[in-house]
Amino acid sequence: MNALITVFFSNTPIGCYILKGRLEEEDIISFVFDEHMVWVHPFRAVAIGGLKLKVPVDTLQKARQILDAIKKGTNGSYKFIPEFEYAFRKEESLKKYLH
Repeated sequence: MNALITVFFSNTPIGCYILKGRLEEEDIISFVFDEHMVWVHPFRAVAIGGLKLKVPVDTLQKARQILDAIKKGTNGSYKFIPEFEYAFRKEESLKKYLH
């Protein structure tokens, strides 16, 4: 069994889940730790080290390359599934009626 290594820390869940989605797009399994503790005691997030995004040791190098590319702003683009693309376009077209 592979050990898990922390590749990212955050005091808010959204940061971890955005990066988790990016890693999963690249076929890297990842896990968010301590989320429930942060939701229950948000002001203690710093004390416990925040949320941790972990990946298996055998994917660590690839995960770090992806996270480094995101940090540098050279992360490329996502491949959108057709359903998401349709929903996104529909939402954009409806915005003109909301303002």
